[in-house]
Amino acid sequence: MALENNLDRLFEREYNFPKRINKKKILVIGLGGGCDVVSAYCMAKHLNLSENTKLIYGNTKHSVGTHEMFNVTNHIKKFTVKQVEQDEITANFYPLTIEMTLPREKENCPYIFLLNNQYADHALIKEIKSLDFDFIVGVDTGGDSLVDTAITGDFGRDKRMLEIIKTTRIDMLHVIFGIGSDGESRAEDIERTLLDVNRSGCYMGCFNLSPFVEDFRKYAGFLTWRRTPNIIYNAFRNVKKFENESDFNSDINKESKYGESVIVPRGISPSIPVKWLKYGLVFKY
Repeated sequence: MALENNLDRLFEREYNFPKRINKKKILVIGLGGGCDVVSAYCMAKHLNLSENTKLIYGNTKHSVGTHEMFNVTNHIKKFTVKQVEQDEITANFYPLTIEMTLPREKENCPYIFLLNNQYADHALIKEIKSLDFDFIVGVDTGGDSLVDTAITGDFGRDKRMLEIIKTTRIDMLHVIFGIGSDGESRAEDIERTLLDVNRSGCYMGCFNLSPFVEDFRKYAGFLTWRRTPNIIYNAFRNVKKFENESDFNSDINKESKYGESVIVPRGISPSIPVKWLKYGLVFKY
């Protein structure tokens, strides 16, 4: 019972982003590919930046496929084509389907950070440092970058990119949207991890994702309901079964020791507290 009470207190510890972030050049990066780029873009939109701050957002990928992109560095690419409307997307846009639909902003974002082989980790440390970022926000939707038992993207991509950012020693925050929404971890493993990280002093607090929900719908609504932003969106709608997912038993389970929970329709189909899906968690190392 004491552990549960401690966990409840972690979700009561509010984190407030600075009213004004006075940095010269900021990177907001999706740690694991896929919909992490949606969360990264939404996070970037909600940061209060100084007028002269240069903001770049991006995503971590294994490949850009056959798409032609501008080489910022050997492992960092940016778009040379304009944003594509969601209703124009075809299979030909894979593996950059989501990235192609997002706003380019001033820097032809999202940048693509390639973790395409075992040597890319060391190279990316140097390449990220060479771009003179003075603040980085690493964003993960679901939490597999944090939970040690979680399956984490291709070849452990989430954890690898987080470690790369840490190794640059650039001032950073690690942000997790809707922990458990990726379906890669059991609630018990998430609980254990959060309590351990809190004891280490790295947990800063949490913030409600309600201001992000409409953007999730706007930028991920064309994707299947199994995708993490849509799972978070459904949590705010208090649905008792995920739409178009009748093959999953997603009924609300009020008997969970964590309170009202839902079966997440992906990964290992874990039962995750609805409350967890509605918060972003912030860590600093």
